[in-house]
Amino acid sequence: MITRLPSRMRLWLIRRGDERQLRELKEKYYPLIDAAKAAKNAKEESSVVSDYLYERDLILHPTYGMEAEFLERKARKLGIRVPDKPTDANAVDDDNWEMSQCTWDWMLTPEGERNLRNEIRQEERANADEWRKWFTLVFVVLGSIFAFMSLRAKQKQPDPCPVNYYRNDAGACVFALPAAPAAPKAAPQRRP
Repeated sequence: MITRLPSRMRLWLIRRGDERQLRELKEKYYPLIDAAKAAKNAKEESSVVSDYLYERDLILHPTYGMEAEFLERKARKLGIRVPDKPTDANAVDDDNWEMSQCTWDWMLTPEGERNLRNEIRQEERANADEWRKWFTLVFVVLGSIFAFMSLRAKQKQPDPCPVNYYRNDAGACVFALPAAPAAPKAAPQRRP
């Protein structure tokens, strides 16, 4: 089920699981390290620390290997040249790749990962600038077309004469008289 998710979400879920496992590992080993320090047993302390570091690497190195694969795929998709992995697992002169001693996965070194992420970021920024340039051009052309069409279109203007007014022969607004005068009221009668 987790393999069907997009790579970023899958990596995020895996990292969450790694954090949980690392918390459990710390809860297991930190008391042992503190006990060895309190007993001033350097040999026992270094043994427990090396066990802790080995188990930590067992948790983290597969994630680092998977992240290196995702970065490698993303870089190749953007047309960035990815440094080749060494053919010899014991090659120490490579600045970009290292072999995990726990899982035998290839991982990017911190410097190699930083360089690859910077190149990916620059390429994505260049692609975004290209898209922005074309969108701006499209909007300018559409805006110009609409502006030209609005200038060419004849618009009907409402008559500025208020209600109950009409235009006379000269074109001026004149108050309209009621159509029919009201019937006269009967005058009240006076008594003598």
